[in-house]
Amino acid sequence: MHELFSNRDVLSSILIHLSDESLASYTVVSKCFHEAALAVVWRDATPSRIWQLFPEDMIGIGVDNTLELVRPINHTTRDRIYRRTKHSRIFTYHQESNGSLDCLLAVLLFRPSLSLFPSLFEVNFEVRSANSFHAICLVMPESLRAVRLTFFLDDLVPELTVPTPLMQLLGALCGIIYDCLHYVSPVFALLDRFLTSFLEECTTMKELKLRDIPYTAPLFKSIGSLPSLPKLEWKPQVASESLLSLRGPIALSDFEGCCPSPFFSLRSWSLNLNLDAVIDVYPDKGFIGAFITLTRLSCIQSIVLSMVGTKEYVHTVVEAIANNCPKLEFIALSAYPPLETRQHVHVPSSVTIDDIKDPQTWDRFTFACYRPLLKCDKLQILHLSVFEHYSFVFTDKDLSEMRAWRWLRVLRVTEENSSCACEPAQVTNMGLIALLLACPALQEVAIEMNLDPLVHPNLLRIWNKVLAKSQHCCLRIGNAYIRNPEQVAVLLRTIAPNVENIGFGPLRLPDAQTFQSGTDEEINMRIAGTEAELERIKNARNLNRLLEKTRFAKHN
Repeated sequence: MHELFSNRDVLSSILIHLSDESLASYTVVSKCFHEAALAVVWRDATPSRIWQLFPEDMIGIGVDNTLELVRPINHTTRDRIYRRTKHSRIFTYHQESNGSLDCLLAVLLFRPSLSLFPSLFEVNFEVRSANSFHAICLVMPESLRAVRLTFFLDDLVPELTVPTPLMQLLGALCGIIYDCLHYVSPVFALLDRFLTSFLEECTTMKELKLRDIPYTAPLFKSIGSLPSLPKLEWKPQVASESLLSLRGPIALSDFEGCCPSPFFSLRSWSLNLNLDAVIDVYPDKGFIGAFITLTRLSCIQSIVLSMVGTKEYVHTVVEAIANNCPKLEFIALSAYPPLETRQHVHVPSSVTIDDIKDPQTWDRFTFACYRPLLKCDKLQILHLSVFEHYSFVFTDKDLSEMRAWRWLRVLRVTEENSSCACEPAQVTNMGLIALLLACPALQEVAIEMNLDPLVHPNLLRIWNKVLAKSQHCCLRIGNAYIRNPEQVAVLLRTIAPNVENIGFGPLRLPDAQTFQSGTDEEINMRIAGTEAELERIKNARNLNRLLEKTRFAKHN
């Protein structure tokens, strides 16, 4: 046999492409083929597959028709199980028929004498019973790197007692109560105790993602005490009554004695923050500030933050991030308006950019809200987004200030909703040129801008020499209008020769019913708006055709 086939890793790479029937044949070729085939077959393990390794006379029916081991595992069975499970890398643990779950628990109880899954690095658990919690704790080798838990609340607690506001609303509207929309106080209390104890044992955890898990002080402290955790994602939700006694603010002094510095190894964090989930613990929206303060000794490089707040509050949070995270490389900030202020304020055409500070224009976000981030001179990716009736008002001067981000590669400034007619784009092609000159590493720009203004040919010749080696290859202009595609195509060939096409906003047409009511003047305005929208799409497509012709000519 060729020496190449004596390498198990090489064999496994080949055998992974074969069916299970073919793999069975290869197990009898040689010892090396046997081990390689087993490594492929048992890479993904499930309870039912392990259950099949037991002799039938070893399994009996116990209480409540569950399976149990009639007698201890003998040496032959132990060896057969180990020779398979030592190859397992991923273990999926879900509820199956015939009591296979309880059978696996019986096996795991012998873990002191039988080291199951010594090479396991990923576990996927469906938690439907209290026994599942025990199973999770028992199958945790040091090699484990990823744990994914799915909790089935309806199975965990028979009676759902505390309804959510959403369930109450649906009940009032439809007369129907859906059990799946209940809060389950006992389960959340159990879950909090489990996660807190679980994290205390996971000293080597590298990544933690929590979705819809309520905030409690013990849980937050356990997360902050993890010595080797570089990445955290957390989406908290409103706590049930059973957790109210466990909620409270955490200060730096609370970590004394349990760890030298909270979140010491943290490099990346993501918070999808529903303020109602933390407002009773940190009044005046102070949770984000407290979290940033606790991570100030960490070398934070990546931040993803989604929050509800006013323009002033967003500025306060941005300032705290800039002061505490000087080595930041990636940041994505999303802002939602508070419920009581979700109403667009129409600005007359007489209002200029200098008037945006007026309280009546609270929903316009200027660059002043984000200017503190200029302190983060290592920033490479910046993604700003707003929702509902929030919008951006950036200017050419704002883009020229971004020269502090010399390593910036990606700039995205996006709005969920279309801008109002009272909010024309303030950024022009001059701002784009200033940005490209200031950030030579820039590759992608997404911001609503007006590319129509004329640029003097002499200036274009000068910039062409400077920007000939520009890396910029992706440009998105949102819903801005292009009135002269030929002129814009010439401009882009000069200042951004690697841009092959531009991204533009989708077609926005009013509903047909809007033309069936209103005065003649109102209907004429809607018709004019529809024609302008169709013209915008047509010109943007024409521009992309011109850029495509330029690219084709350059390659030929």
